[in-house]
Amino acid sequence: MPSIEVLNSHPVSVLKKEISKTNIKGYSKMKKQDIIALMMNEQNRPKFHHIKMAENKTVKQQIEDTEASIAKIKKERKQLKPKAKPKAKPKAKAKPKQKSAEEDSTSMLKMMLKEEQAKLAQMKKSKAPADDIKRKMELIRTIKMGIQSGFID
Repeated sequence: MPSIEVLNSHPVSVLKKEISKTNIKGYSKMKKQDIIALMMNEQNRPKFHHIKMAENKTVKQQIEDTEASIAKIKKERKQLKPKAKPKAKPKAKAKPKQKSAEEDSTSMLKMMLKEEQAKLAQMKKSKAPADDIKRKMELIRTIKMGIQSGFID
């Protein structure tokens, strides 16, 4: 039969594992002293007769064990990492198509249109004079018509 000293020599996690093996419920939120009291209860005491005094390791032994386990984990991780695949050769870039004169002028008109629309938005925010805004809107309409018709007069 375990004594209180024997149970106190073990960490709480070990005691909780032993309790879980015996299907005792309601121990998960208890503190160590409460768990020991539960284990020493007359009903539960025979279930823990196999528990012996825990070995006290020195600090040096604990450090060595920890370092050994860390080294083991690192070694396992190296074995699990997949080796890098060789990089594929980059594909040759496709040569850009030569734009016709019409396509080139249309793309320039679209770029101008965006710029002028941005300027108009700024003018409206800054509350520019109405005449300036009207001129800018007329310019934008002209650019749009040039894009739609495909040429500039």
